[in-house]
Amino acid sequence: MLQSVTNELLGDYLLQIARDADLRLQVYEQLREYCHQCRNRLNSLKLGIYLAIRQAPSPTPESWFEIERDYQVLESRVELVQLLCRPLVLSRVTLGFDLLIEDRRDSWSQLMKRQGRDLEFLPPQDRAVVSFDVQILGRVFDSLVSWRASMPSAGRSARMSWWVENGLAHVIWDESEKSPASDETSPGSACAWTLPLLARVALAHGGDYQIETDQGWHLEVVWPAQTPSP
Repeated sequence: MLQSVTNELLGDYLLQIARDADLRLQVYEQLREYCHQCRNRLNSLKLGIYLAIRQAPSPTPESWFEIERDYQVLESRVELVQLLCRPLVLSRVTLGFDLLIEDRRDSWSQLMKRQGRDLEFLPPQDRAVVSFDVQILGRVFDSLVSWRASMPSAGRSARMSWWVENGLAHVIWDESEKSPASDETSPGSACAWTLPLLARVALAHGGDYQIETDQGWHLEVVWPAQTPSP
């Protein structure tokens, strides 16, 4: 229970940072040098782990792979802090949003399946050609799928749809039913980070998101389909 409350409070604080440019700049100024030093040390650690695994006797002890996995988690945490706080320069391209979906369809479906859930993809009739940063937005949706797959309160199935209408790109994640067994708090830190990161990236694209929980759990992300003129 304490862990759930802590994650909820952390998520609230992170969401404030994501939505407040002045606060975000203050946090970034405080953490910039710390993150820089962390990345330098992580790079050295990564090289050391790589060399140790290569030089280890065969078969390589499982403990080295556990260390490598722990390192990847630590590296990801530092990257999340930087993505949330530092100035975000998008590398936008204009292409069909279905290309991002197809690139991740199998991994997302397998992730949901491992948690006993199904994921259905509902493409539009006309191809949704939109302007977006493929790497950054893809990473945020990776986080979203991972979070919703781990939710005790999520329903058995979810649907993902996307389209362009009136110059706006829409992406929807919809769970029409909740499991009655649990509340909306997810274990771990995914629930604390996902929505702040989604807010940060959506705002950087000139859009935002909204959530409805009256019937199940419904998330809609909207942003301009084309890059605004300078």
